[in-house]
Amino acid sequence: MFTASRVRWERARHAMIERWVGILERIDNRDRGVVLAMANVLDEFCEEASVERQMATGRREDPALPILKFPVGSALAGRCVFCRGVAEFGGCFGMLREFNQAVLDGGWPRAQQIARDFLDRLRGMELGGPIGPRLQ
Repeated sequence: MFTASRVRWERARHAMIERWVGILERIDNRDRGVVLAMANVLDEFCEEASVERQMATGRREDPALPILKFPVGSALAGRCVFCRGVAEFGGCFGMLREFNQAVLDGGWPRAQQIARDFLDRLRGMELGGPIGPRLQ
């Protein structure tokens, strides 16, 4: 039996995989603005972590919502404490900082490798067993 939370996290993981496949395609086109925009939005894990936070605390206020990817001061707080990405592989802070710098510097091969590594981590992420076919 799968919990509703488990199903939501799996859907979020699949959506993130699809988005990062799109980012890789934009990297191939050297589309800097779109690549940065797609990578730095509040992602599917941020959204799910916000739901988990609200359910756990009963509070709707998250100082980083609605538009900031990183909490104020880049501290690990608010929704990030409830993020499976943080729990499973340390979160997005370091990876995104490195990715953004590579894109801004025109280091497309490095950006592509970071994106591929992140995709591999997402694809290999275990959330308690598969609920359906995994995206590859």
